[in-house]
Amino acid sequence: MLGVAAMATQSAMVKLDLPGFPSTAVLTTNTVQLTVDLATLIRDKAQPDELARARRRARITLPAVAGFVAGCTAGAILELHFGLWALVLPASTAGLALLLGVLWSTRMA
Repeated sequence: MLGVAAMATQSAMVKLDLPGFPSTAVLTTNTVQLTVDLATLIRDKAQPDELARARRRARITLPAVAGFVAGCTAGAILELHFGLWALVLPASTAGLALLLGVLWSTRMA
């Protein structure tokens, strides 16, 4: 249930703090949207305003997809070399992010 709560929190934060940006929790939707936008741009047969929207969405979605692929690759390499000890990196990064978030919010208050 902690994982479900974490995903719900992540989804809500992206929707509230980054309106108009792709979700960071739904890779399938992002991949499909990126593929459709790239196909639209490659075909170049759409209206200029539709091409501009596709270009903007692709520019925003590509880093999310690339970051996911890089994270999966890094996770696979770490798992291969360190086994379950590879979980120390994401757990410590999450702890650091939590600490920085608390420090940031107390400084802003």
